[in-house]
Amino acid sequence: MNLNILSIVLLLFSSFVTPYAQEPQSHKPRKVGSYNDKIRSSEAEQWHLEDSRDKLLKEPTTKAYVIAYRGRHDNPGKALRYALRAKNWLVEWRGIVPHRIVAIDGGRREKFIVELWLVPNDAQPPAPTPTVSVKDDLGDNLLYDEFGVGYDNFGERAEDAVARLDGFAAALKKEPNSWGCIIAYAKSGDDRDGVVWDAPGEALKIARIQRNYLIRKHGFAASKLTAIDGGYGGRVVALWIVRPHARFDRGPFRYPSRLRARRNGTLTINNSYRLNLCCKACVKGTVRR
Repeated sequence: MNLNILSIVLLLFSSFVTPYAQEPQSHKPRKVGSYNDKIRSSEAEQWHLEDSRDKLLKEPTTKAYVIAYRGRHDNPGKALRYALRAKNWLVEWRGIVPHRIVAIDGGRREKFIVELWLVPNDAQPPAPTPTVSVKDDLGDNLLYDEFGVGYDNFGERAEDAVARLDGFAAALKKEPNSWGCIIAYAKSGDDRDGVVWDAPGEALKIARIQRNYLIRKHGFAASKLTAIDGGYGGRVVALWIVRPHARFDRGPFRYPSRLRARRNGTLTINNSYRLNLCCKACVKGTVRR
């Protein structure tokens, strides 16, 4: 008799507790945040990602989708770089297992934006929704992406070679007759304020680091990639896809004496006739004959 009473009590108790102990989760993707490239610091970007991390930990049967959209006038590689660096930060610095984060280039919208989605494992992932189409002129060289190097509050590995260069490698492999041009600009100082200039050769060193990664990680032939010292301009790297029918010579160009960097960031072409042979990437700065 006592056993029957105890069973009834336990049954009644479980009927009240169960609905609250296991909160039902939505079986549809839901957007849990977004941010643009105008946020004031990388720490602000981290806070958006931290909110997503907290939700991921509370919902172990979900994945996070980071869908980045480049703006109408943005370079093609910008969106994927933001998506990959968000994934890298969540994995490398916040301990989320890699298979739970999916980074996606969503295409173009009118303005740049990154969307953060939570998706249950049994749900259909969100489809990217680009709204702007910009035709790529295959007869012209393409500035794929630009990024800064050096100190970054994300941490050194959050915006590393994976985020910066893997998308460029994939784009370059789609154009077997083109090759990559990597132009690095060293940090320009200010003699009046005591801001130190980068040493001569620093820009070329930076460019070669990017080139060596692409050769080692993605198996490019050395002739497929060119590293160029662009002079002084703020520790920025520009990644160009150089095309065979654009305005430059037909083979992988190697003119080590063609460019001479000035401390103000301009470039000098030693022989004026070479101006017509130089790809637009190489004359990105103000060119002086």
